[in-house]
Amino acid sequence: MNIALKCLFSTGVHDRGHDYFLNGAVHDIKYSNNELKAVVSGSKDYIVKIVFSEDDENEILDMDYTCPYACDGYNCKHMVAALYKFDECRGNGLSFKNATDILLRPAYTKDDLAAREVAIKKLIAYADNKTVRSFLAEVLASDDKLYMRFYNIITELWEN
Repeated sequence: MNIALKCLFSTGVHDRGHDYFLNGAVHDIKYSNNELKAVVSGSKDYIVKIVFSEDDENEILDMDYTCPYACDGYNCKHMVAALYKFDECRGNGLSFKNATDILLRPAYTKDDLAAREVAIKKLIAYADNKTVRSFLAEVLASDDKLYMRFYNIITELWEN
């Protein structure tokens, strides 16, 4: 891990946060303007906000969180989980702010379309099941053509 987490958290908090990360508790992760936001599911969903230095994404300037432990001024397990997820995404080539990223620009050529398909599959692989299903339900509810296309695919699977 690029970020020295063990310096920022007690061993118990670090270990529980790592378990949260391994169990897929981090979702809705967003990064822009050197600020990481993520939702971490525990006894309920909590929002983590971490601000990094403009010069070094491994230097944390501030961490904020909505759980009672963090509200008392301590770094919590949910922060650990979000940082592990952020590091995993960066380590696997998922770009949050690279303007040349195929996911962030139009795909006009066959090569661009093929590269985008690979990138989309990679992006989906990083997402947890709950996030994918929630997003799919939202998209299908807002687009009748996609809903019918999905419905036909699924009913065909049921019949086989």
